[in-house]
Amino acid sequence: MATIGKIIVGIAVWVNLSGPGSNLYAQQVGVNWLSFAQLEETMRVKPKKILVQVYTDWCSYCKLVERKTFNNPEVVQYLNEHFYVVGLNAEGEQTIRFAGQLFGFNATGNGTGIHSLALALAGQKGQVAYPSMVVLDEHYTIVNQQTGFVSPKQLLGWLRQVQFSKNE
Repeated sequence: MATIGKIIVGIAVWVNLSGPGSNLYAQQVGVNWLSFAQLEETMRVKPKKILVQVYTDWCSYCKLVERKTFNNPEVVQYLNEHFYVVGLNAEGEQTIRFAGQLFGFNATGNGTGIHSLALALAGQKGQVAYPSMVVLDEHYTIVNQQTGFVSPKQLLGWLRQVQFSKNE
């Protein structure tokens, strides 16, 4: 009977340590990624700043950010609490409705191209570096941009800075 009691206590402790608000829970749940359609609906209910992660399938730094940075429990918790997070494949061919406009894929050659929303959000002189992160305010205005790999510590510092900045 003592063994069953220890198992029950062990389960209760695990549930308590892995429940909402704990780092273990954040790591298990992950970042709450939204589609652009979900974003517009969610923004109508509760507006807050948005982080758009612009990536490609072939980008090794994009995959590293996803594995190392977006799986960090502190990053997961901070993002889920303070931002809506959307991923944008810069080479995706689907049409996206965002901020009252339609954006689509622009072919630039045989089997190559770029999504017009990636250019609109992360483009600089007609080019996009990968990965790119773009923070938008509650009115879909670009607040800040970041390119390249960022560690969890760097991302948290940057997000805290832009979260409280006023877009003038």
